Amino acid sequence: MAGHSEGKGLLGNHYVRVYAVLLVLLAISIVGPVVGGALDTQVEVFGRAFSLGIVVTLVTAFGIAVVKAWLVIKNFMHLTIERVIPKLFLAASVLLLALFWGGVAPDVQNHEGRLWENDAAKEAVARGIPSADYGDEEHAGDEYADADEASEVARASLIPTGKTTENLLPGGYNFTHAAFWTVVVLVAIGTNAVAIMLSIGLVLLVLELLSRIPIVRRFTDPMLDLVLRLPGMGRIRGLLPSRQEA
Repeated sequence: MAGHSEGKGLLGNHYVRVYAVLLVLLAISIVGPVVGGALDTQVEVFGRAFSLGIVVTLVTAFGIAVVKAWLVIKNFMHLTIERVIPKLFLAASVLLLALFWGGVAPDVQNHEGRLWENDAAKEAVARGIPSADYGDEEHAGDEYADADEASEVARASLIPTGKTTENLLPGGYNFTHAAFWTVVVLVAIGTNAVAIMLSIGLVLLVLELLSRIPIVRRFTDPMLDLVLRLPGMGRIRGLLPSRQEA
């Protein structure tokens, strides 16, 4: 970490540069929602109408999150200069998180799943956000009086549905249905990709640990050299620790 503080002048300091970027992101995080709140234009994204202000706010929030994550990865986790093993485990974790998010997001957005339905949430969406004058003092008494009733409705709103469990794929086994292929990509490709990345990372980790044991290295080095001489194995040689590192 000592090398981070080396530089010419104040702006040459590693931590000062990162702090300056964070200040810029802070300013953007304030300006973005303010500008977004003033925009009422409707735009269409993936066939659905959204307020331009909401789009600007979400793009600002997620954009800042991505930049901050990159700052952490590059400047503090040092993954850009690390060996491939930490990168594999990080990529697998991010992909697995994306799979979970992609799996539950449609249910959360639509307030219903295969075997459940949230009626209270749907009714709240239909009512919309109340105006600023809704919370006047004259209505305060009614709000408190209805609080217990509302809580009972909320608890009873998550009800089971009569949907069948025979076919858990949305859209059925219809090859022209977009939801069918979404499930195929998320489950078949995504989960296998996670398994492959974790397996490669685990194998490399085991090889690196074993290579630090002298007696094991004495037996494995000749066989490993023969394998690495095969065509196309040159890149794998760079992923393994060198004799000097071990």
